[in-house]
Amino acid sequence: MSLLSIRDLSVTIAGSTGDVAALSGVRLDIEPGSVVGLVGESGGGKSMLARSVVGLLPHTASATGQVLFEGDDVLAMTGDRLRRHRGAGAAMCFQQPLLALNPVRRVGDQLVDRLVAHGGAARRAARARAVELLGQVGIREPERRFRAYPHEMSGGMAQRVMIALALACGPRLLLADEPTTGLDVTLAGEMLALFRREATENGRAVLLISHDIAGIAAVCDRLAVLYAGTLVEHGPAAEVLDAPRHPYTRGLLAAVPSLHGDPGQPMRGGQPMLGAAPQSCPFEPRCPSGEAECGRRRPALVEIGPAHLAACPVTAREEARG
Repeated sequence: MSLLSIRDLSVTIAGSTGDVAALSGVRLDIEPGSVVGLVGESGGGKSMLARSVVGLLPHTASATGQVLFEGDDVLAMTGDRLRRHRGAGAAMCFQQPLLALNPVRRVGDQLVDRLVAHGGAARRAARARAVELLGQVGIREPERRFRAYPHEMSGGMAQRVMIALALACGPRLLLADEPTTGLDVTLAGEMLALFRREATENGRAVLLISHDIAGIAAVCDRLAVLYAGTLVEHGPAAEVLDAPRHPYTRGLLAAVPSLHGDPGQPMRGGQPMLGAAPQSCPFEPRCPSGEAECGRRRPALVEIGPAHLAACPVTAREEARG
């Protein structure tokens, strides 16, 4: 049974120059103990989807559809119910941890505050648990680092503190927004392995957001590909990586530089900024295999293999032919 079920989620953000359709009819399920990767270029709606799950949409946003967490719609939650959801329900690791952490408070105090506010712990017990959490996420000398300020930490260490904050109240769903940005290869690998362990050993569901499809695929059970606020492909991680079915997914993978000196092949054009839900395929202007039908109607996300879906009529027709 799914822990999180997103049903036809659409988010529109009002701005001074007009509306922006950040998400359009997204459907996604995440089961306990699984890691789902959400990938795509910047501006495609990945962070907005994560913010919908924790009820942190901008005040100018309007949302339709459902974000069902254990059957309860997050979009309808308010007050104490929403605060409880953000504690033991779903927790988010924000991008750029040094900006997300309070710069004038010690990291240990920030952890203690979360444990007291969301977990109901006494301050002395919360302090001991905070030190334990810092060690759990791989921070050496956690007692000493407990007393450190964010500016005294490297980017990788600050990211670990963000993960400790997210784990503090034992959330059943962990959302990580670009958790490896700015980290070297070794640290990035350690961060991804930590998320995988949380799913495998503790049964948490994890939504791992990244622009780097190849970089996160190894720790994911499934990959979902988002383009211009629409879900264009969703399937088993190894299959999406080895045999992508949507032209956009193929373009993302082709753009990745190889270890053998191949610089990759960047896609032509850019991702559109839509003012309303697309009526045709949003990728059609950039697609190397597009046809007239793609410009007339928006393709549905259909199954083109076992548990593998893609929103491309050309691919669907090829699969039907065998």
